[in-house]
Amino acid sequence: MQENFLVSVPSFKLSRNTYLLLIALIVAVIIIVPIIGWKNEIAIFVAFILAVIIYILLINMNNNNLVNSLPKTAYPVPPHLGLNGISIDNLVAGVQTVN
Repeated sequence: MQENFLVSVPSFKLSRNTYLLLIALIVAVIIIVPIIGWKNEIAIFVAFILAVIIYILLINMNNNNLVNSLPKTAYPVPPHLGLNGISIDNLVAGVQTVN
C-alpha cells in the first residue's frame, strides 16, 4: 500500500501597506513593552499611536526627489524694484531711505 503525504505551507502575499502596517506594529510593541509593559490600557493606546506614527513615516519613505523637480519660481529674474516699490539699492538692513 502506497501513501503519498504532501505537506505544504500555504502561501499568501501581503500588500505593501499591510506589510508596512505589520512592521509598524511590531516596532511599536518592541519599543513600548520594555518601557511601560502591558499592565494598563494606556500602554495599548500609546503603542497604537506610535504604530500610526511609524506607519506614516514608513509610507512616506521613498527615493523620489520631488523638491528638486519643482519649477524655478525666480525665473525670470525680478525687476530692480522690491515688492514695496523701493529700490533694493536704497534698502539697507531694513532701513528705508528716501531719495
